[in-house]
This record gives sequence, C-alpha cells and structure tokens, in this order.
Amino acid sequence: MASPYDAVQEYNFVEKLSNEFICPVTLSLLREPHQTLCCGNHLLQDAVTELQQHGESACPLCKQTLRTMPDMFFKRKVNELKVHCLNKSLGCEWVGELGSLDKHLSLNSMKGECQFTTVDCPHSCGDEFQRHQLDEHTMNDCPNRPFTCQYCGHEATYVEVTNEHWPVCERYPVECSNNSLGCQWAGERGVLDQHLSRDLEEGECKFVTVACPYACGDGFQRCQLEGHKVNDCPNRAFTCNYCSYEATYNEVTSEHWPICKKFILQCPNKCGEDAIERQHLRKHLHETCPQQVIKCEFRHAGCRFKGRRRH
Repeated sequence: MASPYDAVQEYNFVEKLSNEFICPVTLSLLREPHQTLCCGNHLLQDAVTELQQHGESACPLCKQTLRTMPDMFFKRKVNELKVHCLNKSLGCEWVGELGSLDKHLSLNSMKGECQFTTVDCPHSCGDEFQRHQLDEHTMNDCPNRPFTCQYCGHEATYVEVTNEHWPVCERYPVECSNNSLGCQWAGERGVLDQHLSRDLEEGECKFVTVACPYACGDGFQRCQLEGHKVNDCPNRAFTCNYCSYEATYNEVTSEHWPICKKFILQCPNKCGEDAIERQHLRKHLHETCPQQVIKCEFRHAGCRFKGRRRH
C-alpha cells in the first residue's frame, strides 16, 4: 500500500504533529479516523475500506479480527489542531484550526477568506485572480461585470453595453458626420438625423447638401443656400425695377425686359440720351433726336436731301 506522505506534509502545523494523528497504515493525517475495537488504535477510514476490499479481515496492528467504528471525539481533536494558511509563503498570516482551513481557503469568491487563494471571476469571464485582486477586477476590469449605460440607463454587462448598445444608443453623444467640413455640432445620436435632415425646415447642419427650394435643379450646402436664393437662382422671385412686374428672375430678364414699356434704353443714334423709356423711344427718334436722319420737309416738291436733324 502506498504511503502518501504528502497528505501530512500538505499542511503547515503550528506545532510539530504528534504521531497519534498519523494513520499507521497510510502514514497520512487522520482526517476521518476509525478506532479499532480490537486494540484501540486509529486507522484512516480509507485504509479500513481498502483492507476490506482486499479481503483482509485481520487488524494490521494486532492481527486480531478487524472491527472499527468512527471516532468523532478524536476527529474533533484532529480538527482542533492549529495550522498556518497554505498560502503563508504568498503573504497570508492566518492561523486557525484545521477544521476551519477549508472554509478559509474556499474557492467560492463570496465565502472564502484567504486573500491569496486563486479564485474564478464570479462573472464567468474565464480569468482567475488572487482574492485580494478580485474587487479591482470585478469593479473595473471584468468585461462581464454589471454595467449601466451612463447616457440612457440601459443595464447589461460591460462588454454588451460598450460593444453592442453604445453603437445604437439614442442618447450616446456623437459629433456631426460633417465635422471634417467644419460643422461643430455635437449632441445625442437620437437627434442626429434631424440635424442632418435635408428638409429645409427641420435640418440644421450648414454643410448638408440641400436642393434649391425654387426647383432650379441645383444643390448647395445649406450655408450657401441663402446667397443662391437671394442672388443667383434663376427661379427666385424677382420684380422688374422699371415697371414692378413680378415673376421669376429668369422670366423677368429673358421674357419681360425685351418688351417692358418702361425699360430704360439708350438712343440708338448715340445722341447722348441714355435714359429713355422704351415707350418714349419712338417719339424721341421722330421728334427730338438731333442725330436722327430725316428727309427735307420739301421732299414733296422734289427735294431729295437727307441729313441729321441738327443740320
């Protein structure tokens, strides 16, 4: 039968261990002692079971018929032995009864006491830590730690909130997608679409390309639109500055001005009159223009003279 000395050497006893606490068969600690009824010695329960499995009926110590019974009193004595924590070399200063050692060393992150026991993260992230490092991990580093979105209050794990929720969170702070063009707007994702809207009434971003509201077919950044509407659009509202006729700029300048009676013209004879209304031009040419070529008033008598009125 093997002698598992490590079972005794596994513990760090405060005082030298008496042989009475060592099983004479297995040479291991009597954690589950059975007392022989034949000679009163103590054997480990596992040793008794193994002897019986091998058909041994005689006591290995006194050779009489082997009969045993659990010894709870002796078990209490074993459990009252003083031991150091198994993690003493790592810095644990705990000293207590052997019976309390398992609780002290428990891998359960909530029940165990030893700060140097390696335990699993309670959030099942797969990492292990000494217990004294666990709070820092579970509070600040664990990807599976409970986490609340600071923008909308959504609750999930840290990795779920930051990787899955934040990219769609309506209240997550974002910059305008036209910030590279100069837009300095920043706000919640939920109102970004409204900010970027091409609708002339709803949209705000000055760098979004919008269609001219006068349907000229051109598009402009919103910041350029006002100048286009006021000064450049051929379909903008326009009033003839000679007669107050109203239409589009294109209609007034291309269709109306060529026939507007009050449109200002220069005398085609370059007589010096340069502010003649179209409706008065004919009279000017026929009656007063000094450069107008006229026939002699006696032409009916046969005079063929033609010359400028000033002569």
